[in-house]
Amino acid sequence: MRTVLTFHFTVPMMLVFVQLSNPCSGSHTHSRGETPKGEAVAFYESIYIVRPDLTTEQLEQVNKRINAIITDNGGEILQTELWGRRQLAYQVKKNSKGYYVFNLLEGGGPLIANLEARLKIDEDILKFLNVSVDKPDRTPSPLSGNDERTPRPGIGGDASIDGVDDLEIPDDDDLEDEEDLV
Repeated sequence: MRTVLTFHFTVPMMLVFVQLSNPCSGSHTHSRGETPKGEAVAFYESIYIVRPDLTTEQLEQVNKRINAIITDNGGEILQTELWGRRQLAYQVKKNSKGYYVFNLLEGGGPLIANLEARLKIDEDILKFLNVSVDKPDRTPSPLSGNDERTPRPGIGGDASIDGVDDLEIPDDDDLEDEEDLV
């Protein structure tokens, strides 16, 4: 399927016609894929912050509402992570905390435009960010609480360093006078 777009615009004293053809036409397959309508499919990461004063049920309703927007616009939710209630760096709409929600999405062109338009007018959403990514990373984020990392030494873990167990700490009686050291 070959797509040709024709634009014409007027520059002072001349009329310019520009014809663009689809560079991915022919047997070449796009790495991101295509929808059944022939639209290019891209991957997106979407993070939004929800008001902190909502109950758990209200938070679930907000997430269902956002998920419905995504699916109604031909998108697919590949992964969802609830990062929990966190402190904001600065106040947003008189709130210093908010619930963070992360979504990994797959969808066509109008998906993000429609999603952003709806997120802008939603009173429960404090902030949002949508980013296009080349390869989706499906590993759980450290913020999600679903990771299986080992505890860091010294913070609730039982840490041992080679040779430290054999280290002898001298008593005050074993130390020489400070005058002898100078």
